[in-house]
Amino acid sequence: MLKNIWHKVLAVFMAFKVADGFLETIGGILLLAIPAAKIDQFLIAITQHELSTEPHDLIANAVRNWGQSLTGSATLAGAIYLLAHGTVKVTLAQAVIRRRNWSYLPMMIFLGIFIAYDVYLIANSHSSAVLLLMVLDGFALTLTVKEYRDFRKATPAH
Repeated sequence: MLKNIWHKVLAVFMAFKVADGFLETIGGILLLAIPAAKIDQFLIAITQHELSTEPHDLIANAVRNWGQSLTGSATLAGAIYLLAHGTVKVTLAQAVIRRRNWSYLPMMIFLGIFIAYDVYLIANSHSSAVLLLMVLDGFALTLTVKEYRDFRKATPAH
C-alpha cells in the first residue's frame, strides 16, 4: 500500500513534468515560427506601461533587455533547446507514470543533469526560484530512485 502511495506522489510530480514539457515544446515551436524582431516588439509592448510608471522595475527591464538581445541564432538555439528538453521530459515522465522499466534510468540521469545545472545557476544568480525548482527536482529524483529500486526488487532476475 505504501508503495502505491509513493507511486501516486511520483505520478503527480511527473504529471507536472509532462505539462511543463508540453509548454516548453510549444515555446520552442513559437520561437521557430516568430522572428526575433517580432518577439522583441511584443516584449517592448507588454513592458511599456510598467516601465513608464516604474522605470527601474527589475523584471520589466530584464524582459526588455532579453528581447533586445535576441538574434536569429539565439532564437534558433533556444527553440532547439526547448523542443529537445520538452520532448524528452514529456516522453520520460509519461513512461515513468506508466511504470515502463526502460524509463527510470534515463529519467534519473535527466533529473541529475538538471539538478547540477540548477546548482550552477544558483551559484551565479542566487535565485530562490531556481532553488525551489532544484528541491522539487531532487524530490522527484528521490522518488524515481525509490520506485526503480522497488521495481527491481519485484522483478525476478532472468
